[in-house]
Amino acid sequence: MPLTHLGSQEMLQVIMTNTLKSFSTTVELALFTQAAGGPGAAPDDNPASGAAGTDVLEIDTGTGYAREPTTFGTATAASPSVISNTNLLAYTQATAQWGSTTHPTGFVGGWVVYDTSATEIPVWVGAFNTAKQVLNLDTVSIAMGDLTLQLD
Repeated sequence: MPLTHLGSQEMLQVIMTNTLKSFSTTVELALFTQAAGGPGAAPDDNPASGAAGTDVLEIDTGTGYAREPTTFGTATAASPSVISNTNLLAYTQATAQWGSTTHPTGFVGGWVVYDTSATEIPVWVGAFNTAKQVLNLDTVSIAMGDLTLQLD
């Protein structure tokens, strides 16, 4: 699960210059039709663009989908250090099969953590262990502690 290009830039800035960017107090978890940065895509591709021909598209909002705000705890002291979500992510019940207008398969396979400051910045991308098909009236949730981020 890599940082995006923008996420890497911010991380280097903080570590090497002790300059903190003013991140939003809220980050949101967006769901995608497949893993952002999937086959043929570089980790610095903008996950919302479907760059590199990967058809990585955020789920259409017309299906009851909306990004969910999430919070993270403190990074562990273990090696490798990890950080996990501290809240239940409970997405609204689907009002139609999830997907996108060009890829309406209903499968959710990837996610992106966005900083929700003035301009949304995709900072972290990843894939679910198993893609989930989301049909009308289905719900999607991610338990507290199930979204774990780790620097490679």
